[in-house]
Amino acid sequence: PAREPYPPALHNANLDRAVYSIRFYRDLVADYPDRQAELRALGFVWQRLQPEFNLIVEALVVFKTIYGHLDIPVAFIVPSSKTNTTELSKWPLATHGMPLGRLCAQIRHRHDFVLDAQKWIQLDNLGFIWSAE
Repeated sequence: PAREPYPPALHNANLDRAVYSIRFYRDLVADYPDRQAELRALGFVWQRLQPEFNLIVEALVVFKTIYGHLDIPVAFIVPSSKTNTTELSKWPLATHGMPLGRLCAQIRHRHDFVLDAQKWIQLDNLGFIWSAE
C-alpha cells in the first residue's frame, strides 16, 4: 500500500516479484539486519527461486545436448505441446514453453537466479555464455 509504515520505494510495488529481485535485496535488505530479521520472523523463504533455477539448468542441458552449445537466442522458447516439433519429447515437461532465451539474458545482465557462487559455478561448468554478442 502507498502509506506508512511502508517506505516510498515499496508504495504500490508488486511485492511477489520485487521481493525476489536483486535490486530489491541490494537496496532495501542487504545492509539492514533488522529488515532481514523481520523477514525471517515472517517466515520469508530466501531460496524461493531454487526450483526455477533447477528447471533452467535442466533446459540448458537439453539445449546443449540438442544444439551442441549454449549460445541461446533471446527469442528461444522451449517447445511445448502448442508447437509441432519432433524435439518436444527431449524436453522435461516442466520446461515446456519456458522462455529460455529471455531467462538466460536475465541471468547474463541482471544476475537473476544466481545469488550465490555455487550457481555461477554450475552455469560455468555447463558452458553458459556470460557475454552474448
